[in-house]
Amino acid sequence: MAERELCSEYPPLFLTSNRITGLWELFDSPDWISVDPTPNDNVWVCQNDIDLAGYNQQDLTLFFRNSFEQIGGNYVGSWNIEVNKPLSEFSSLISEFTVISSVPLSNDDLYGLPLGLPGFIQFQRLGLDFGVFNRSHIIHGRKTMHGLSPNIGASAFGADGNGLFLVADDQYFSSLEPTAADRLYCYRVIALANPGQTGVSTGLQTVSVPAKRILLSASSMKEEDLEYMMRLKRSYELANQE
Repeated sequence: MAERELCSEYPPLFLTSNRITGLWELFDSPDWISVDPTPNDNVWVCQNDIDLAGYNQQDLTLFFRNSFEQIGGNYVGSWNIEVNKPLSEFSSLISEFTVISSVPLSNDDLYGLPLGLPGFIQFQRLGLDFGVFNRSHIIHGRKTMHGLSPNIGASAFGADGNGLFLVADDQYFSSLEPTAADRLYCYRVIALANPGQTGVSTGLQTVSVPAKRILLSASSMKEEDLEYMMRLKRSYELANQE
């Protein structure tokens, strides 16, 4: 049995509010893209893969012992106060999702994360396709909600105020199930409200999300032929689903 530590790295994300459109824009964050099908650009994703082809070619199954995350800084927001549009603390939330899956997630799957986590039974009347997942496909899963604390921070970026986002809710849904897949699909998703558009808006001017890495302790081993072939067959079917 060979021991190995797998790693998935994600760069920081920096968003600024466009004062004309009232929407978020990327600043020096080229590895992030918007998967929001509306023009609001409220859901951002960074993706990378972990190549397991070497294990797959040797007919090895990868078993996971644990997974954990490391964060390379603080979550920070800045704002400018206007009399008719004050900072809305309740709406100033960041929802963050990190998912490592043996099955690829579509943009629709990623956009639907705030409404339902993959691997769980979902609402049937939302009109969204949540994909064909069960718990075994989600090797690592975490949802975190960060709430703005305007009492912790100092003015920066030429803004009236600058505060930290603190963890308000933290949920893990990792399965750490063995896999015979030839690739793991790794996603980090940030979802947040509009900064300054009419309707629900936050008043935030910038949002800074630090870098992150996910580490998985794993070992490879040969399984019985029938068990391995059934696991391999299921992995390929799901990886190529439409």
